[in-house]
This record gives sequence, C-alpha cells and structure tokens, in this order.
Amino acid sequence: MEKIIKIFTTVILNQMSDIENLLYSAYEHGKRDAMYKKVGEIRSENKHMPLEEVYERAYSIVMKTG
Repeated sequence: MEKIIKIFTTVILNQMSDIENLLYSAYEHGKRDAMYKKVGEIRSENKHMPLEEVYERAYSIVMKTG
C-alpha cells in the first residue's frame, strides 16, 4: 500500500509541476489572466476532463501553439 501511495504522490506532483510550468510561461508572456480565463471556459464545458489536459488545451489556445 505504501508503494502505491508513493507512486500516486509522484504522479500528482509531476502533473502539478507541468501545470505550474504552463502558468509561468503564460505569465512570462503577459498572458496569465487570459490563461486563467480560458481554463475556466474549458473547465465549465468539460467538467470531467483531467486538469492537466485543461491547462494544456488552454495554453495551446492562448499562446496559439496548436
């Protein structure tokens, strides 16, 4: 059980790190507020989408990378 908890914690921390990186990049480009707005829009339309995917999609739209 302890091994499962450790793996789960590692996965969560990696996801949070990825989200933080996306937010920091948006902040560096002056698009942090637009990023949060787009995250809210995507989240309200897709309530069951994984959080990391929401932020990746928002980043792609706001930064026009996708």
